[in-house]
Amino acid sequence: MISPVKEYEETAMIKFNPEMLRVKYAALSHITTALKGSMRLVTQDEDGKDVEKRHKIPFAVARAWKEEYKTTKYLVPIPVAVVYYGDMVVMVEKGPVLPEYMREDPETYGSLFGDKPFTARVEESVDHMKKVAESGDWYTDGFSIYKMPQDIEMAFEQHGQPLTADHKFRALSVDIIKFSEMSLIANIKNPDTHTIVCVANNAGKVFTTPPIFKNIAEMRQNDLKIKKAKKDEQPSTDQLYRLDLINNNFDVNLEFALTAGNVVGEVISYKAVGPLRLEKLMLALTTVNLPSIKMSVRQTFPTGMTFLQAYAWLSGLLSTVDDLEDIIKMRALIKMLCTKGIFKKNVFERVFRKDEHGNVKFDKPKLVSMEDLKERAANQSDDTRRNIINMVLREKKGTEKSENTGLDVSE
Repeated sequence: MISPVKEYEETAMIKFNPEMLRVKYAALSHITTALKGSMRLVTQDEDGKDVEKRHKIPFAVARAWKEEYKTTKYLVPIPVAVVYYGDMVVMVEKGPVLPEYMREDPETYGSLFGDKPFTARVEESVDHMKKVAESGDWYTDGFSIYKMPQDIEMAFEQHGQPLTADHKFRALSVDIIKFSEMSLIANIKNPDTHTIVCVANNAGKVFTTPPIFKNIAEMRQNDLKIKKAKKDEQPSTDQLYRLDLINNNFDVNLEFALTAGNVVGEVISYKAVGPLRLEKLMLALTTVNLPSIKMSVRQTFPTGMTFLQAYAWLSGLLSTVDDLEDIIKMRALIKMLCTKGIFKKNVFERVFRKDEHGNVKFDKPKLVSMEDLKERAANQSDDTRRNIINMVLREKKGTEKSENTGLDVSE
């Protein structure tokens, strides 16, 4: 486990230590996103025979390789440059595959790059990042390094872009260098900007989350379909306060609650999962085995927790974490909340509703038999009758294909 310096008491920001960044050359035979990410490196034993060893790597590193290079298995191991931050792999660069005649004559061609199998571009990036870290306050979340203002509370008040009408959620733009882009030296020398979300509690204490999104003010843009204000127009409330808009239009789903229960329980403690109110969800769904519920229900059943409540809760928990691997897990949980952890309201409002106390209730939908549908169809127009018959045939075909659909329309 990596234990870097914890800089601020009120925020879970880990100071970037450039001395922990290093490059190691190796031979790779396989890299995969399975089992949360791993790679197999090949070395030689005393007899000169190849020996494979599996190494755990972050899922994001394996996914970045798959997106960049496509191929994940190699019959002949290929040279790679592995970038480590401490003991954690943050990036893998693929080296050139030499022709067979060059590989079979290492005495002649083995000195092309000196003692190394090739000269990796990431070496120049590592050197540049070390120089960058000499000026300013740079921090890391395991995916990137980013520059933070020296006084976060002052920056929150003076430069924070409000994301909610009460101005307790604000966005700050920060310079960021992604580990996944270290092979592109141009990107390293010209840092991009991302937004971090700052949350202030009633006492004025500011909590921050890592730079997950390039621009959180445009989050869920496709779902909300909010047009940007023109230069000569005054922005509307929906355009200004994106998190309020998400809070009003989305519900936090059961899938987030189950994921958060596991992650928070592992990273913080299982006593900290109380706000999820899992026991009430068990009563609402009449089961103690919530993970056994179908994914379609887990993704569309509201927990009763609002989006802003969930985000503020995770921000507060994140401030108590000072281990990089745990911060990576909490970062992934926050990203999951903003993507797969919420769903649009009124999708199933006839099935899931809240009582006068705000508690979620589950109304079991009324089942309709095929006989009832046929009787209704007899009194409808030709087009309506045709649609009803088609629906019945699709349902009947579905029950014939699988016995595990959970619903037989003939009953």
